[in-house]
Amino acid sequence: YHQNLTLREAGFRILQARAQLGITRGEFFPQIQNLSGSYTRFARSTETALAEAAADTVSSECGQALSGNARLITTFERVPAGTDGGITLAGTLSGAVAATLVSTVTVIAGILPSRRLSIVTLAGVLGMLIDSLLGALCERRGWVGNDAVNFTGTAFAAVIAATFADLVS
Repeated sequence: YHQNLTLREAGFRILQARAQLGITRGEFFPQIQNLSGSYTRFARSTETALAEAAADTVSSECGQALSGNARLITTFERVPAGTDGGITLAGTLSGAVAATLVSTVTVIAGILPSRRLSIVTLAGVLGMLIDSLLGALCERRGWVGNDAVNFTGTAFAAVIAATFADLVS
């Protein structure tokens, strides 16, 4: 299918995720870890961007591989798996598992405090769903390309995590 990734395309997605992380690191969230070792918005945004990118990629690939049909996220009409804005139960659950795995690895590695695991995971999943919504509303109409949709979904996930973590702190 046209959206199955080749090794080159997968490598490009990794480079794209790295570029997106660089943007969240810049002026978007200018805070950095201070000498006391306190947790910052940048750290939440970085892990969330990784969780969202993994969730989006895994949901797309598993949804196409495991499902023949999808539902458009905006109207729930049946569409072929792989359609921009199409979601499947298998893809959505697989994406949630991927976001959870990435978040868990960052906790195990000591990068993310365990109390932030659910925030980063949830924001990653919400970013994945926002990506699908933008795919249905904008990409299908040709207003934006897939790269813009991926960037926006990842950025939204990072903002969601930073905002929600500040609210519950």
